[in-house]
Amino acid sequence: MTSRIVLWMFWLLENLSLKNSMKLDIKWIIIVLVEVVIASIIGFEIYKIYKLKDGKITFKNQTQYTSPIKKDALVFPSINVLKYYYEYEPGVTVSDKPDWLPYTAMYTINNESLNNQNDYSIEKQSNTFRIVAMGDSFTFGLYSDTKDSYPSKLESALNATCGKYSKFEVLNLGMGGYDIQYAVERFSIHGQKYNPNLVVWLINSHNLTQIREYLQPIQDSLEKNTSESVKQDHYTKSDYAFMVNQATQKMNDVYGKNNILNQQKQFFQRFSSLYQGPLAIIMFSSSQNSVKDVVREYASTRDRTYFYDGLPDIQNEYVLSDGHPSVKGYDLISQNIYKYLVSQKILPCQ
Repeated sequence: MTSRIVLWMFWLLENLSLKNSMKLDIKWIIIVLVEVVIASIIGFEIYKIYKLKDGKITFKNQTQYTSPIKKDALVFPSINVLKYYYEYEPGVTVSDKPDWLPYTAMYTINNESLNNQNDYSIEKQSNTFRIVAMGDSFTFGLYSDTKDSYPSKLESALNATCGKYSKFEVLNLGMGGYDIQYAVERFSIHGQKYNPNLVVWLINSHNLTQIREYLQPIQDSLEKNTSESVKQDHYTKSDYAFMVNQATQKMNDVYGKNNILNQQKQFFQRFSSLYQGPLAIIMFSSSQNSVKDVVREYASTRDRTYFYDGLPDIQNEYVLSDGHPSVKGYDLISQNIYKYLVSQKILPCQ
């Protein structure tokens, strides 16, 4: 279509019986018209193929959900044994808004690649009590601003109410999608050197039923071989985790649940070799008993280790449609962890 229009334009130019001066003007007019027509046709074709809106790409009649996190915000350090290890690039601000979220969450990533509003000096200041918070997206504070994550709220609460120390710091090592092995590796890179007075580790059941190094290639294969119409059907039903759930089932079939749990015990032991200080492990009350037993056994064999599995489930206005905590949910988590740490005199607030 474009080639025919161009030929017609030049034919018109050659056959017009006008004065030479007018031919020059018409020539430039036609050149401009040709460029406009070509640009319009190309633009229309691109529009038919791709339509980008609200973090969603439409390819003809199929919908593909894109990652709400910019690719250049993630880095993939070379780790000897971890092929898929990832974290945020230091010193960036990341906006996050999947289609179903009615607002945009903003993450402030500090110079240590942590979701903290502040940078922390490696050398701990005098009269400072330092906490390292470990975990997955529930610790990171996925879909909430940095200030609304539970570690940020815990830090604020401690500095407002605990007077024994002049300053409390809570470093947020949480990262979405992390399992036990990845959390331990992140501590070895970004936590150990800060010499914490306490480590608080919020563990979800799936952290122990999944091993990312096994899960990721299976999930990638499923993503590649699942049609966009099937994905869209699940997303419409707010089933955002269906792909990872299918991958987890296949992983269990290949490697075996008991074998996976036994490997988690080895990851815990590696953490103990990195850090011998006080440790508080926090779990939700609804966590699987088989998973709780593994964690409870580990806690019972480690000095100065506290195990709390009474964190209340988040429901109603405390949870988002994909299962992650809302801002109220993170506040509830922070309050309960604070109460537990103080009541057990793990924190010096009394």
